[in-house]
Amino acid sequence: LLTKKKKVAKKKKVNKQQKSLIVIEKSQPISVNNNSQTMNSSFLTLNWMDLLKGLLVAVIGAILTAVYQALQAGTLTFTWAFFQPILLTGLAAGIAYLIKNFLTNSQGFPLKTEK
Repeated sequence: LLTKKKKVAKKKKVNKQQKSLIVIEKSQPISVNNNSQTMNSSFLTLNWMDLLKGLLVAVIGAILTAVYQALQAGTLTFTWAFFQPILLTGLAAGIAYLIKNFLTNSQGFPLKTEK
């Protein structure tokens, strides 16, 4: 949970030679998309932004898998045996993201209906 810290000053009563200021930090929850115009999809629904973000997750997952495999093999080959696990990993990452969004309500709570 992200929090915003607010400083509250109180004077501490001490002897005449020492006067100090105590700072107490109060934590308050803040929202991540405070002024955002995007709307989160409700429970058991997906919107176009979910699909676009799922595609982005799939592409990033595929790129990272390709880089990892190229570093492990020491070479970059253009064969089906090289690209098959890359495509499957990207596809799995995108589907996992869509399932997570499908089972999450608009407030970000998984497996809970809208209030």
